[in-house]
Amino acid sequence: MFQKICRSGDLPTVLAGIDALLDAGIKVKINMVPMRTQNEDQIVPLLNYCLARGIELRFIELMRMGHWQHNADYSRELVPMGRILSLIAQCYTYLRTAAEFDATAARFEIPGKGFFGIIANESLPFCSTCSRLRLSSAGFLHGCLSNTQRHYIADILDLPRDEAIPQLRARLHDALADKQPVAFAGSETVMRWIGG
Repeated sequence: MFQKICRSGDLPTVLAGIDALLDAGIKVKINMVPMRTQNEDQIVPLLNYCLARGIELRFIELMRMGHWQHNADYSRELVPMGRILSLIAQCYTYLRTAAEFDATAARFEIPGKGFFGIIANESLPFCSTCSRLRLSSAGFLHGCLSNTQRHYIADILDLPRDEAIPQLRARLHDALADKQPVAFAGSETVMRWIGG
């Protein structure tokens, strides 16, 4: 299943990399996009893996992005927050915990074990409080995953500070204006284009 979803790499190398990061004292975050016919049966096992290592797992509801934007299988593959929680509740008692105002994830604690989160873009839209911006390695600023607009800022880097700051502010303003007012509307954006 790892090979099918990732289309490259190998699981032993990834697991060894996670262990190496943890051994070096580096905080690790793991994201999982549950899909009914592909990996729903791995929700609890991956949570067990993360809890045993002190890693906070984030479940991300499938998003209407890229090839999923108009895919007829989207509704069949979506594992909503309620379903994720019901599967976890079969093994653990959990409590909803406070999250920061602009948090994209609903956060939960399994007392004595650890934490997990759910980014529930369909079940619990968070667009109205999202303050996230993404900067690609190619120098493009993305204000919203639900918008294909991007703003090139790499050209500002070589300018003198007094010229760069006003231009950067203007482009940040434009990127923030790309955000959806209420809920994720979907887009042709593909996460691998902007690095997640």
